[in-house]
Amino acid sequence: MNKTYYSFDDIAVEEFGMKPLNMRTKDKQKLESQREKLEGVCVYCKQRAKFIPGTNIVVCVNPSCKGKKVVVKGDPATEEPDFVRYVPFVRVLSDKAAEIGNTIFDD
Repeated sequence: MNKTYYSFDDIAVEEFGMKPLNMRTKDKQKLESQREKLEGVCVYCKQRAKFIPGTNIVVCVNPSCKGKKVVVKGDPATEEPDFVRYVPFVRVLSDKAAEIGNTIFDD
């Protein structure tokens, strides 16, 4: 039975033994600009966030950034005190953005 191909890239790789296309730019300055745009900044400390390669997650790696302050109110009936916790900055990327991130961060 014949195999169905959905792109010319599949044909080039499987039938002709060519290397898969690498869509990553060779211009270092443009590559750094693309990395900055993908990672973005932490909304709490305004420092550059970091993309975790192999995942679809961008996190703040600034050690002095605690994230968003969340106060959980205690129960006055049981005299439980208020609880303060911090939620760190995390952004989940779409599948397409994660694919682009893994392409531009594969050193």
